[in-house]
Amino acid sequence: MRVVNTTTYNTKQLRRLFSLCLAEVNKTDRLPSKELLVEVKWTRGEPIDGRGIAGRAYIGKVFSRRYKTKGASFYGYMVKMLLPKKPWSESTKHLCADEGYDFSQRVAEVFIHELGHCLGIKVHHWKRNGATFEDCFGPWIWNNTSNEKTPVCIEEQAQRVRVDIRYKRYQQALENLKRAETRLKRARTIKTKWEHKVAYYERELGIEKEGRK
Repeated sequence: MRVVNTTTYNTKQLRRLFSLCLAEVNKTDRLPSKELLVEVKWTRGEPIDGRGIAGRAYIGKVFSRRYKTKGASFYGYMVKMLLPKKPWSESTKHLCADEGYDFSQRVAEVFIHELGHCLGIKVHHWKRNGATFEDCFGPWIWNNTSNEKTPVCIEEQAQRVRVDIRYKRYQQALENLKRAETRLKRARTIKTKWEHKVAYYERELGIEKEGRK
């Protein structure tokens, strides 16, 4: 399974949660991990229902030139997960339609729902005793996923320290000047060395300095 994460959520945590869900789905269905591509993006706008978690998936396999693996276009199952810029807080948790699910459990539920689409289940289709595809995994979600067991967190981004570009260029100029002075000193040493050599041979050969150009 390939995870393309363009958010600041921890990619390793997302991959772990998605892998657990996929492994559970594959106990009853068949969805090859190597043929699955998961794209994680931000939810657009501010969620008004306190959730802000959504997903999209193609029915069955799809061909795409956007994602290439070893020079070949991607052909397989694609899932897009949309996550809010802020995980749920306790003040908004009660607004979730699936009351009781914490943030990680809701992500798992939506992901499993999208895997159902990949397996060919359409929006209004039901499966197994009148329950939706993700409802069949409700007990598993409760027992195996949670904010404590499978956390999905936003990584803290290091704040950029703004540096005056003039000061930065001044520091570079000082370094270049130091290197130039070193090269000049070395050139003067070499010049003095060869002046002494020339003077020595002029004395030995009786050559007048005026005759040297």
